[in-house]
Amino acid sequence: MHKKHSHGCLNETIYFISTFFNVKYKESDAHNEHPGLARRHCILTGQGYERLACGLTSIDSISDRNKQKITELAGNKKMKKEEKGYEHIKKSLSHDGISTQTCKYGMEEAHLSVAKYCDRFLRLKEDGYVKPERTDDANSEEIEISDHLLKTFPETITICLLNAMKLDSMEAVQWFPRLLQLVEYYPATMDILKKKATEVPCWMFILWISQMMALLDKPQAPAVKDIVLAIAREFPQFQNNQNIYHSRLTSLEFYAIVYPFKLSREGYTFGKSAQDKRNETVIEELAGLLSEERVPLISKFISALEQFGQPDQIFKDWGEDTSRLLKKKKRNGAKILEKYREMYEQLLESEKEKMGREKDNEETQSTQDSSMESLSTSASMIMVEKGNYPKQFLSFRKDVESYFGAGGKKLPDMSLKQFQKGLSTILFAMQQKGPPKVLEEYCQWMSDFNPNTDGRGLEIPGQYDGMSKPLPEYHVKIAGFDQRVLVLTSIRKPKRIIIRGNDEKEYKFLVKGGEDLRQDHRIEQLFFLMNKVFDKDPACRHEN
Repeated sequence: MHKKHSHGCLNETIYFISTFFNVKYKESDAHNEHPGLARRHCILTGQGYERLACGLTSIDSISDRNKQKITELAGNKKMKKEEKGYEHIKKSLSHDGISTQTCKYGMEEAHLSVAKYCDRFLRLKEDGYVKPERTDDANSEEIEISDHLLKTFPETITICLLNAMKLDSMEAVQWFPRLLQLVEYYPATMDILKKKATEVPCWMFILWISQMMALLDKPQAPAVKDIVLAIAREFPQFQNNQNIYHSRLTSLEFYAIVYPFKLSREGYTFGKSAQDKRNETVIEELAGLLSEERVPLISKFISALEQFGQPDQIFKDWGEDTSRLLKKKKRNGAKILEKYREMYEQLLESEKEKMGREKDNEETQSTQDSSMESLSTSASMIMVEKGNYPKQFLSFRKDVESYFGAGGKKLPDMSLKQFQKGLSTILFAMQQKGPPKVLEEYCQWMSDFNPNTDGRGLEIPGQYDGMSKPLPEYHVKIAGFDQRVLVLTSIRKPKRIIIRGNDEKEYKFLVKGGEDLRQDHRIEQLFFLMNKVFDKDPACRHEN
């Protein structure tokens, strides 16, 4: 909490206290006739006590005379203003009923206000500004609230936020990540979250699918697994790619379930506990729901987008990672070889080699159908052949193996100087091959795409925004791809492609490969939420 020292803050606090305690709040028949008005009355009263409690703590280094004046205005200095405010704001939930034309303050606002009130003081406690029990120090400026009441706040926040979501509060949807944090800090809230979340339409959680996907191998997995599975069952075509950015970045246009699952699955680690086994079972079930049979074309579309990565940058990134590993006094040979394998598969692996590897992986993972024919078909279904531009870099495989050995076997014992010499020589040659500006040079499948033969079910990415119920039957489908590709001049050389929709419109996307873009995704979510905040302010909205 930041303490303010200005004289203006003192005057504002004195004015607020004098106004707040001079207003006489009385029950009236209007409260019975207009539940919305009664809810508004209770919430404003509770918020008044909240501001009083927090406002007094923000004034430091004031004279004894002013302290005495504030104490006189505030009344009984032993009164627990924090708890008094909680009593009033929670009372708003008892005024059930339909909002009227006179006051449209609904129950969703009441639930959200209670959650915000509790969260305010819970965060102050987490930051060390709340004394769990009152002391004899009458002049203490810290927030004072009973330990028993504070312990109920995590549960209250969880219940009220999910109730607000159930009643279609979009602001409550934006608060959902706080519930994921509460599950981590207060594990007792997990069962409440699991139970109450079943009452909320699953599409309201789409905005935060990436955050939930990242928890599926964590202790918090039971809290979100049912939500993720429900989304996969109800909206199997819910897809997009975090390495695609819609050109209209004023709104968040790249939510996903297929690609975040693909990214997260690569990093999942499981122990040997019973819960880890259950988490693994959930991952397997989710993989089945997102299989090519249930979600046609999406895996192939993702494979096609991966062809737009910049090959020389992939090789450069590998060189930098390997250089760091070679600089260590105690080298990790297994890690060095693993990095080489990743680079090889991305850059130097032929289509035939890739088919064989995919087939072997599926054969190992398959527990039901071990037929080699079916495995081969499954592997070929989701693969897209490289275009001429990525294929050009296969010619460097001979030089790479000459310098670093087949499979990178020379690397663990190679000197850093020797490695960097070979790296720079090959990288210089790679950088002479400039990226083309024609789609077919990257991916022939996208260039030849025809919905009549390839399928009409592939949607334009970005139509699941999490702010309204998806209606897939009305979503725009991909009709084709423009042959023009615009290559940007930044380090990663991202490419702008144009997707044609069956609504006869063109949609421009920026494809960026070669790195994990989950951090970029989180930043875009922050921009999205800040735009929502600014949009509520009349001055900001006027300035656009």
